[in-house]
Formats: sequence, C-alpha cells, structure tokens
Amino acid sequence: MQKFTKISNNETSSASDVKMVAAIQEVYLPAPLLAKIVSYVAESGVDSLKSFVKAGPLFKAAVYSKETLSCVRLDRSRYFMWWSMPHSIYYHFFTKCLEANNPHALTAVLYKRIAYENLVVECYRSSLWMEPYGEDGGWVQIDGAYWAQPRVRESIPRCSRCKSRAHKRSNCPKY
Repeated sequence: MQKFTKISNNETSSASDVKMVAAIQEVYLPAPLLAKIVSYVAESGVDSLKSFVKAGPLFKAAVYSKETLSCVRLDRSRYFMWWSMPHSIYYHFFTKCLEANNPHALTAVLYKRIAYENLVVECYRSSLWMEPYGEDGGWVQIDGAYWAQPRVRESIPRCSRCKSRAHKRSNCPKY
C-alpha cells in the first residue's frame, strides 16, 4: 500500500513536492511458527542466525527454541570446534545446542581430541618441528612423562664482567 502525501508549502506546488511513503503493516507470527521458520534458516548455517538474534526478543526466543537449537548446522562455521572450549564467546550457545541434542555439537564434543591432534600435526609439521627442537622434537622423558625443553635462542655473547655485548671479557674497559 502506497500513500502519496503532499508537502504543504506556501509556495506553488510542483512534482518534486510529492513524497511517496510506503506503509508496512505489522504481521503477527505465533512463536511456534516463527521457531519453525528460523529452524529452516538455521539449516543453512549458524551465521544466518546472527541477524535474528539482533532483531529483537521475539526472534531471539525463536533462535533459542529447542526446535532451532536441535537442527542448527554448527559445522558450517569454520571455528565450530573451538566453540566447545569454555573460554569461547560462543560457548553458551554451544552448550544450549548440546542440551537440545544437536548432532553437530555432539560430534564436536566427541571428536574434540582428534581435532586438536590434527591441528598440531597441521600447524607443526615434523620437518618444521625438528629444525628448532632437534630430532627428538625437544621432548625429554622424566619419570615417565614427557616435558618440552625450552627453546634456546642464540645471541651475541656478552662480557661476563659488565654484561655488555660490545666486547669480550679479556678486553673489558671497566676492569
């Protein structure tokens, strides 16, 4: 529905004085229907729910409904495995998905250890790991447990008397 309103000025009217105003009527959607709609949107990924959360309390309630939380595709997000960590900003949402028996949240919890092991393998390839830490990877076994040796950084030698890097002990000007 479009309304045409004429701006009343004390001047003569022209075509530029007419404004088009669109009147949008509010539509009421019952909460179960809105939750169903949001759950269909949630199947495309968790990123599409952000605008619903920002839209207001009615839409936020639909996002946090059991129907939506049980079917939201968490795995479409690149970082969904990190959401299972308590320090994540999305941990609250992740725990709500777990309570709703979301299969993707359950997968993240069950395979979390494997994901972290794969991350270490991916980030620290063996050839890159051996360069700074040696052939054994810098690990030392003490009482059955493995400990990582701290990385030693080589620098310019210092004078043992005055700790300056400019000279050696035999040429120290202070002594």
